[in-house]
Amino acid sequence: MPVVGLALALAAVPGGALAVRPSVSASLVQYAGRDPEGPVFFSILSDNGIDQLSDMTFATECARSGRSVPGTIVVKQPGNRAVTFSYHRRGFSIRGRISGNGATVTGTVRLDTAGCDSDVLPFRARAQP
Repeated sequence: MPVVGLALALAAVPGGALAVRPSVSASLVQYAGRDPEGPVFFSILSDNGIDQLSDMTFATECARSGRSVPGTIVVKQPGNRAVTFSYHRRGFSIRGRISGNGATVTGTVRLDTAGCDSDVLPFRARAQP
């Protein structure tokens, strides 16, 4: 009898569909690393095989404390394999690779805006605990 009561209670609760929600939840990981000019920082929000890189800041020869990258880079992550990505917008050219199940991100960044035309800078960042 208690099992029937539980089933009725779930059916009567608004949003009871949460019981069939996917078990994989989104995770937000902060990354920190370096390029030849200084620190690199960004975040990756992973949800069901889609990674969103955001809040990216790269040091350049024109701005050693960092330049913020506008927008978000969306990457489809096929399982545990490494995946490459590129981003070309508003003076930034970024090419990268997410590997090691998301533990490491490597790539290059180039800034080409009014007053700053940097070299192609390699970067490496690791997930922060």
